[in-house]
Amino acid sequence: MTLFYPEEKILNHRIFDKFFVDYSVENLEKNLLFLAQLHYFGNHLEKKLDEGFKYRKGNSKLNPSKYKDFVGNINIYNLLIHNQETENYYFESDEENFEENYKLFKNQLILNLEQVYLPQFSFEKLIVSFLENDDEEYIKQSKFFIIDLNNKPNDRIIEKDRLENLEDINSYNHLYDLISNHKERYQSLNLDWFTDMGMSKKQFEHCNEVYSEDLRNKNLSDNEIRDLLKISIFKLIEKVYF
Repeated sequence: MTLFYPEEKILNHRIFDKFFVDYSVENLEKNLLFLAQLHYFGNHLEKKLDEGFKYRKGNSKLNPSKYKDFVGNINIYNLLIHNQETENYYFESDEENFEENYKLFKNQLILNLEQVYLPQFSFEKLIVSFLENDDEEYIKQSKFFIIDLNNKPNDRIIEKDRLENLEDINSYNHLYDLISNHKERYQSLNLDWFTDMGMSKKQFEHCNEVYSEDLRNKNLSDNEIRDLLKISIFKLIEKVYF
């Protein structure tokens, strides 16, 4: 999955280096979130880890302990994912086994991210926590996806409009205005004038797409209205951020 970013985020290998890591739980959790984002958004993590290990192993100026620290520090995040004591991360290994241990810890990290860490995040949780004012869950989901449904203008959306030369009423930024409208409708369960002639073309087309004529002719239940609005917000996120 690839989100639109004005600038590509690059992994700083120093977060694995014993002499540059702040071992406070707060900092380690921040690093772990970043590693998970790298893996989720484009599978960049393994490539960046391999580059970091190759650099340390091939740099004659670095003492072997330098890439031993690199390998050992990867294991910190395996322990952190399982809520184990990170002080026990270090391992003893002779130089010949560095690469074998690196591959082991790297594969464990990717597996732990996929099976244990990443399942706590989803667009459904982001959208529902936003609509139902669950602030704690919303902040967690928003931080991971780097999407804030509350605030605008958004620099990423503005940059996308600039790159596609879209202005004012035809912009993604203007389309994004529908989200606050959807939250009001979610709370009132009111779909009256869901498609409004005063909308921009993009907004009107979007609302007709999710609220088809067949649906307008039905007497939707409260849950069906909520589901329709959730789907609409998800489609808005797809159009604006992807």
